[in-house]
Amino acid sequence: MARQLPNGKWKLYKKDIKKYERYCHLWAEALFLHAWNIVVSPADVITGPGDDDAVSGVDYDIFNKEAEISIIEEWPENMEPDDLALMECALHEVLHILLAPMTSMALERCNFSERQFNDLEHDAIKNLSVHLMNREN
Repeated sequence: MARQLPNGKWKLYKKDIKKYERYCHLWAEALFLHAWNIVVSPADVITGPGDDDAVSGVDYDIFNKEAEISIIEEWPENMEPDDLALMECALHEVLHILLAPMTSMALERCNFSERQFNDLEHDAIKNLSVHLMNREN
């Protein structure tokens, strides 16, 4: 499993990333995303709106049903990447894929800033995650 580095950050190893990939595919199956081609890859950094402290991210093509989920290999010291954290992180990114057709359509129709929309999407994902993980806030 991941180990803490002298700088306090947590280092993920290949086996951790493989486990994360397995969790992503388990959630995709549970959420009936069978038609999607989902790949998982390590990343040095995650970029995008509101991703200052993100440890994972997803890029997708809704028309071709392809998605790439990225996970950074060094997590902040306050986020130990244990099995539960990896599973919740995987669920979060797979929920982005599940909601992708609706969020893409909503972005075209609504007059929200990308930041406002990102906040609303993450609120919905947080609520769904709590329910699917059977956890309290």
